[in-house]
Amino acid sequence: MIISSIVASEYAQKGSIGDIIDTNNFITSDFNMVDGILAGEFSNVLSGESSNTGDSRIAVKDDIKLLAQCSNNGMDYIATDDSSTLAKYTRRLNELDKLKTHVITMNNYDISIFNGGQTA
Repeated sequence: MIISSIVASEYAQKGSIGDIIDTNNFITSDFNMVDGILAGEFSNVLSGESSNTGDSRIAVKDDIKLLAQCSNNGMDYIATDDSSTLAKYTRRLNELDKLKTHVITMNNYDISIFNGGQTA
């Protein structure tokens, strides 16, 4: 699995991420200039939606950065427990054909997403 430097900064605000990184189960991914440019484009596409819903500007900015990073790195899926903003913006960018990454929410996880729609 890949863990973004953006996620690390969010997680580190609440506790140490060192133990998670030390498991060697994650590949780290840094946010870079190309990601920043695409994040700006995504932000423009979604600008009316975030302001109309009252979503936190800071949360929206980080979510959009994550989605740009996913797109630029060819990530098929992003897993989150944030169904209120990250999942919503992922799905909206999917609908607009701006993003190929799909969201997996922890409250609605279904193994069929990895099995071509087939359940166990």
